[in-house]
Amino acid sequence: MNLKVCHSTKLPELEQLWLNANKLTKVEVSENAKLRVLNIVGNRLKFSTMPLPNNNGKVFDRYSYNLQAPIEVKSINGKVDLSSEAVVGGEYTTYRWFNGNVKYIDGNLQGEEFEVNDEYTVENGVTTFEAQCNFQ
Repeated sequence: MNLKVCHSTKLPELEQLWLNANKLTKVEVSENAKLRVLNIVGNRLKFSTMPLPNNNGKVFDRYSYNLQAPIEVKSINGKVDLSSEAVVGGEYTTYRWFNGNVKYIDGNLQGEEFEVNDEYTVENGVTTFEAQCNFQ
């Protein structure tokens, strides 16, 4: 499918929602109090546009959200501004930066990782690099 946005507010009895492999940029399920299973794998969501894992104060029984499309970033004067993603649901986002291609093997990112506070710093979601970096 090619869904880009999903609002399920008119389905209050919904218990499971599978929206994997679409082009979703926003999913709204905050009014689905009975929702226990949510699968949004393989979309274009960011932390700030994903449903929080504690929907209406209840944690989903199963919540799958991996394999989102990479976020496009631009370095301007050695800075990358992801401040919109810095704090989501009251939780601070942890940033990790890599040089070149990154592989995902057995649940872990593998590649040449930059060292925080040595090669870059992060403040309020804005990363400042000590050296010139190219993002592809």
